[in-house]
Amino acid sequence: MTYLALVPGSWAASVKVDIDGIEGEQKSNVLQFLSINRLEESALDRREVERAHRLARSEIVAALQPFGYYQPIIESSLTREETRWRAYYQIDAGEPVEITSLELRADGDGAADVGIQAAITRSKLAVGRTLNHTHYSETRTELLQSAYAAGYLEAAYSTSVIRVAPEHHSAEIELLLE
Repeated sequence: MTYLALVPGSWAASVKVDIDGIEGEQKSNVLQFLSINRLEESALDRREVERAHRLARSEIVAALQPFGYYQPIIESSLTREETRWRAYYQIDAGEPVEITSLELRADGDGAADVGIQAAITRSKLAVGRTLNHTHYSETRTELLQSAYAAGYLEAAYSTSVIRVAPEHHSAEIELLLE
């Protein structure tokens, strides 16, 4: 629910963004995604601040997805306090998306290569773990680099996909190197 307490035509010199309910990397990522947090003080007017505040919900959802949270509950408010705006977001990240199916393998000539198999073993992706897009990207990169280091310079992914079902809090991953 969004609450606005505004004086028509009013302006303020800055925007203070407060976030409760999440911490660490998640909070940092949300702050980076929020348009309202990047408004330049010289360009602030009521319409610009309100527009950025309206965008916040979708920006927060997008900022939490890399951490496996696809359905956060967000309460927000925007108020004017003397010479500044205050945008407040109470965020419950919700239930994380869990990896329910994982196919991670190498096929072809290099399938049995020790370096390639070690890269697969080191992967932080596992059934039962929370989906983390960084872990997926790291695994993808390390597996391909291992193939190149072993001399398989034509190695490529035949399949590289994450299927997310937010309503079921589940994800299926297929990462197949050939």
